[in-house]
Amino acid sequence: MGSEREDTQAVSSFFQGWLRYWKAVDENYMGHREVYARLNRFLKENHPETFLLLDCGCGDSSYMVKGLAGTAIAHYTGVDISENALNLARQNLEGLGFSLELISGDYAELITTLPIEPDIIWIGLSLHHLSRENKGAFLRECRKHLKHNHCHMLFFEELAREGESREAYLDRWWTFCESDWTVMGEGDKQSFREYAMTSDFPEPLSKYQSLARDAGFHGADLLLTTSRDLLGMMVLRPVP
Repeated sequence: MGSEREDTQAVSSFFQGWLRYWKAVDENYMGHREVYARLNRFLKENHPETFLLLDCGCGDSSYMVKGLAGTAIAHYTGVDISENALNLARQNLEGLGFSLELISGDYAELITTLPIEPDIIWIGLSLHHLSRENKGAFLRECRKHLKHNHCHMLFFEELAREGESREAYLDRWWTFCESDWTVMGEGDKQSFREYAMTSDFPEPLSKYQSLARDAGFHGADLLLTTSRDLLGMMVLRPVP
């Protein structure tokens, strides 16, 4: 499936600025509150019985606590390249009434060997770091892990307009940051911009749908958009 990211060095250096990232999250610039509330509702409506969840690129899992609150979660597996993030995830998730496994490594590589059969696969703001080819390969591997008709894959990712180039999307994203990210200093904004320019590869909904169909899903259904429609949450349902 190729390298773990299109620019591993850029990704690693960015996440050294964890506090900068969480400043943006805390201000809800990317719509985390709405997305994890929607995830929580989806899980309660579609998975009322006990379920297993795989979280790819889980970070510190702090918002996943909100996503799982009051659901029938029985087991959570989180995968992330950052040991520090996983240590925080353990602090956030331990003692919440379900079994927990946290794995250090790149989810796009580990997905081929993980010996688990989750009911739900979730990925939040990480899939867009993969090339289109590697997105497709990753979705195909995910489909292999979803063994039952009731299973779902959900993700929250950058969403380009139909026919919009990567450059045009990133220009639109930067305009949004400049106008709306009022709490962030110019240095923080520039760090986000540099990271996006090297590491972000957004797709339009139609491309996510075709990648999903090619991987063995019934396309990709859009559940909501955030951040002036720059980001979208989607659900993929496996073809039996």
